[in-house]
Amino acid sequence: MTASSNISAVFAFGDSTIDSGNNNHLNSLFCCDHLPYGRDLPSHVPTGRFSNEKLSADFLVNRLGIKDLLPAFLEPKLTDHDLLTGVCFASGGSGLDNQTIDLPTQFQSFEQALKRISKLVGDEKARLTVENALFVISIETNDMLYTACFLPTRVIELTMSGYRDFLLHNLESFVKARAYVKLDFLQLKIS
Repeated sequence: MTASSNISAVFAFGDSTIDSGNNNHLNSLFCCDHLPYGRDLPSHVPTGRFSNEKLSADFLVNRLGIKDLLPAFLEPKLTDHDLLTGVCFASGGSGLDNQTIDLPTQFQSFEQALKRISKLVGDEKARLTVENALFVISIETNDMLYTACFLPTRVIELTMSGYRDFLLHNLESFVKARAYVKLDFLQLKIS
């Protein structure tokens, strides 16, 4: 595995399509800490990924030459050094609709990770790490599946097209509100 780009790290946010095991450490109905999940991973052990193999973010970090798998932020064995090349904050069950698990909570975990990175390598290296990082968001599955189809509370209020626009507005608001990460020790522009 060799570095193929200038991307320093990958930080992933979203739902089960990208959750690499955070739900194993949350009080959640959505957990994949049992077989058949993980059976096709090198360790053949369930990691909390909602798959029996790697997720798209795992393939991405591997292809970029950063690491083999993108670890979950809530994994107890996660080290501060793991944070330098990125982690996953996603949580199965999350969505853009506030009727699902809250996406901004994942961003609060990212802020905690930034503090740990800064403490490890200093503010300037932390800033460079994040400025050269790739941010991945994979979300909306739960919004459409549960809130629009199984429990169509929103679709009663809005048309399906209106609900899609509502979700896109929420995603745009989430990204815009977090385009500047301002912490006491660090000010970053995430683009």
